[in-house]
Amino acid sequence: MKEEIMRRLGTVLTALNSIYVSGKGNLANLANSIFILEDTEKILEKMNITAAQAPQEGAEEQKHE
Repeated sequence: MKEEIMRRLGTVLTALNSIYVSGKGNLANLANSIFILEDTEKILEKMNITAAQAPQEGAEEQKHE
């Protein structure tokens, strides 16, 4: 799960790093987008991410009892 998320982030960052822009505003928007994704990637690298488990049958009814 974590590897797939990191792979997708890497793909997006590679694509963003290859985009040419003109104008300060466009450059700032692209730079900030890249910064946010790189920062997110650093945070996720430190986390333990696992897929969510499907709820067990009857678990919801037990909560309401």
